[in-house]
Amino acid sequence: MTRIRLDDAAAPVAKVEAALSGRLLARYPLDALPVVRKSLRRDAALFWSQRAWSEYAALPILSQVLLRSVGEAAPLTESQAAAGILQDEALHTRLSRDVAEAFGGYEAQVPPHFAYDPAALSQPSELGLAGWLVAGGAVGETLSRALISARLKYTEPPQLKAIVTRTLKDENVHVAFTWAALERAVKPLRKQEKRRLVEIAAPTVEAAYRSLCTDGLSGAALKSERRLRQRLADARLGCCPPDVETDVVNEALQRFIVPGLQRVGLPL
Repeated sequence: MTRIRLDDAAAPVAKVEAALSGRLLARYPLDALPVVRKSLRRDAALFWSQRAWSEYAALPILSQVLLRSVGEAAPLTESQAAAGILQDEALHTRLSRDVAEAFGGYEAQVPPHFAYDPAALSQPSELGLAGWLVAGGAVGETLSRALISARLKYTEPPQLKAIVTRTLKDENVHVAFTWAALERAVKPLRKQEKRRLVEIAAPTVEAAYRSLCTDGLSGAALKSERRLRQRLADARLGCCPPDVETDVVNEALQRFIVPGLQRVGLPL
């Protein structure tokens, strides 16, 4: 089973990190979250831990994008943008973890039915820049952005709404970068390489149905995750109802991702 530890560093590294992220974190104090019953606090802590896992998994993906950008001599502006997005994802991870802590404690243990494995994504890979942009960006970031947008309606506490709103603003930029960089990266590829990119997207879509929504789950995992999401949606603590999540994922795939991949030249 995967464990995702998100411990703070000891000084002096902590001082450097605080200097980088202090302005952002200072805007979102979490000491006045609404008081909710114990069982709901546990669910909220678990959901926001899941949000932290999702954001943390973006770090190795963006790192791979940055490495491939340099290795394939992409424009400097793309490398600079990837580096900035990497910092955004680290801050989103920190904020989500802090919300989980405020609701009773961040959970490091990832259940086996989820696909989050940042350590595996950090390993050396033969996948090129276009491949990482398709899997982690065109599919992953676009789905993430759509769900974060949908969650605003189900987020009532001002502290949580501010975090979701800020994250959505960042994700809009991330998605725009991904599609622009992907369009440039795909142009020189041969037809066989473009077909391979379509194949690369499939596992990311499958994983999304088991983590970003519950449609790909079954048995006890499906029951527990649907219950958790519905309870938090009813309490307006930052989560959509499970059926809404699935609808959002389906709509994003059909209206944005598939047409977008076709637009940049992939044979769908």
